[in-house]
Amino acid sequence: MRKLFVTAFITITTFALTSCGGNSQNVEKEGPLDFSAVWTSHQDYVLGYVGENYQRFYFLIDSIKMDTEDTLYYHVWGKYRIKDRVSSYEGKVRILGEISTLPKKYQVDEEVNPQSGTQIYGITSDWNLNAIDINERIKGKMISTFYIKDGKAVFDDIDHYSDSFCNNQFEGILSSPTTSEQKCCWGACRIPDCGDLDIGEGEFFPNEKYLTYGWQSYHDASVEGTEEGWEKEIQSRWNLQLDTIYKLSTSK
Repeated sequence: MRKLFVTAFITITTFALTSCGGNSQNVEKEGPLDFSAVWTSHQDYVLGYVGENYQRFYFLIDSIKMDTEDTLYYHVWGKYRIKDRVSSYEGKVRILGEISTLPKKYQVDEEVNPQSGTQIYGITSDWNLNAIDINERIKGKMISTFYIKDGKAVFDDIDHYSDSFCNNQFEGILSSPTTSEQKCCWGACRIPDCGDLDIGEGEFFPNEKYLTYGWQSYHDASVEGTEEGWEKEIQSRWNLQLDTIYKLSTSK
């Protein structure tokens, strides 16, 4: 599974639907497509940051449901973490514009992928999230790609071994009455607009100058390169194990 990180960084503008050479097309032939599975897939591979020092930002969707009356709207619940604070959120997601038809995608690795050569589509969505326990909100836009299988929208990971792979690229702002607005970005496998935070070639790898901003555990797991190391890193994201809290406390 760690091979999913064999990618290279592309900014959200590279993913822009208007620059992919595709035309808008309505693919909802038997009712509206539900994009919930696109946004909730591969959440273990979501990486993010907040603020000028690229403080690590953890993001998780617990539940997301299409609105029963307006199928362009979704109701979403989940949690996010900054340093040692975990906050629950609720909010709304809205599909913006039309679905775009992108070029077909072919496998680039040695393993056989039955979806190779599949037609790919893209969507842009607007996210408005409100923290439940504190007065804080996140607003921004996400660009996602998907394909259709058995009438359902599926997270596009066909070329996840390629140097250009990433998905669900979010760029936004985190704001509260007590702090200034901070840039907040996340994405699957790569983070959009992350400056010199990501110095990895074949996969995301954090710059050592930012390790004290929450990236130490990820760095250690990446260097170790074992399944056990990655499982420990993933588990520590939400349970705040003692070693994780210690690393976080030294960065405050």
